[in-house]
Amino acid sequence: MLEEDEKPIKGLLRETTLLLLSTLTVMVGTPISPGLSKITEHFDGIVANAEFLTKFSLTVPTLTFALFAFIIGFLIDKWGRKPVLISSLILYIVAGSMGFYITNLYGIIVSRAFLGIAAAGNMNTILTLIGDYYQGEKRDRVLGFQVATGAIGSVVFALIGGALFDIQ
Repeated sequence: MLEEDEKPIKGLLRETTLLLLSTLTVMVGTPISPGLSKITEHFDGIVANAEFLTKFSLTVPTLTFALFAFIIGFLIDKWGRKPVLISSLILYIVAGSMGFYITNLYGIIVSRAFLGIAAAGNMNTILTLIGDYYQGEKRDRVLGFQVATGAIGSVVFALIGGALFDIQ
């Protein structure tokens, strides 16, 4: 909860940080979706069922997100918000960048599974922090901004992802 003697800039910085961090969850699937056909073309003939596995690579983060969300909630209460958030961000960076280094479709699927776990940690911690820091109408406003930021982020990240896949 915000303290009464807290400076407005600190509150604005906290809110902005929470909103920007919440856009990471949108980045799990949105940027890769415009390039699914190119990924399928690349692995077609190299990997059996390349089309199915490419589509599965898009959905596997959602599956691991759902499976690990309740575990993350337990860890947030046990270890605290900051350690879980920082761990999730590190895992997000590592797993999210693995598509750049890995040339194996199965490796990409595994890295995307870890990306889903990182997104679950990020989103659960962000929602918990919003619940901790804000109350009443202010909490509703921040949650509304979080949804809007995610929607805007999904459009922007899809455009960026599509542009990056067009670079040859």
